[in-house]
Amino acid sequence: MRLNDFVKAIPQFIQRHGGRVPTKAIVDHFNPHCKTREQTAEFKEALNRVAKMDSRGSSMRGIWVLRGRARTPMERAVYTIKEVEGLESPRVADSRVQETEQYIENT
Repeated sequence: MRLNDFVKAIPQFIQRHGGRVPTKAIVDHFNPHCKTREQTAEFKEALNRVAKMDSRGSSMRGIWVLRGRARTPMERAVYTIKEVEGLESPRVADSRVQETEQYIENT
């Protein structure tokens, strides 16, 4: 695989797994495609182009989510609300996320 192949494949992989994927799952899936140092470097570049580490899970492993344009419309809407979560109580932010998800599903 080359850079452009990774740029296409990584978002598909993350979306198939609900939009949030631990680092280990990404590495395990794409490791067979990184046979040379050049491919490994291109994979890392592609991952950083299309995704970002959102948080650390309970096992302190990184959780990757898609960056802006690579997200689906629903993921973009929900994520925008979650980004302002720090300005509101978690309960209010969660209810706004649920409202947005319901609105998107009904339209």
